[in-house]
Amino acid sequence: LSLAIAMGVIFLVLAAMFGSLRAGAIALVPNALPIIAYFGILGSSSITLNLTTSLVASVVLGIAVDDSIHFLSRFSTEARRAKNNAEGAASALTKVIRPVSFTTIALCFGFFTLTTGELKSQVEFGFLAAAILFIAWLLDVTFTPALCARMRFVTSWDLLTVPIGRAPHKTLRLFHGLSNRDA
Repeated sequence: LSLAIAMGVIFLVLAAMFGSLRAGAIALVPNALPIIAYFGILGSSSITLNLTTSLVASVVLGIAVDDSIHFLSRFSTEARRAKNNAEGAASALTKVIRPVSFTTIALCFGFFTLTTGELKSQVEFGFLAAAILFIAWLLDVTFTPALCARMRFVTSWDLLTVPIGRAPHKTLRLFHGLSNRDA
């Protein structure tokens, strides 16, 4: 339930950020995959789902979405400047990979230090959090740019920045009969 609520809130934030439900849904995909990996690690290892390990998915989701937002907001800007989405994704990645990577490395090391503790739940939490953050970072620098390079989404911000010329009331039928200022 906590994951569903977190995903719903993150979807709403992403949709509001990009001004598009479709863009919000697309942006949510790379953030849902690490959670699937989390459950995969739980299922394939001896780590059990308990009070401590159940917090990992929500915590990591909150942290990992930050990297996605950095890339996607930069991509939104770069895609408008570039000739195509692939070029925009490559440009965005080169601009965000360094800060996103350094933050993730620091967070992974921070969580990994918990594995030196004596409490089993603390060790499991540290291992899972570090592993899932690494997976989220890996997806943010591979899958997210590939997804953005292939998909074009038009946000309300894009519609607001459409060039309509100096005299839209003369060239666009929609504005016929209006003054230049009104158009």
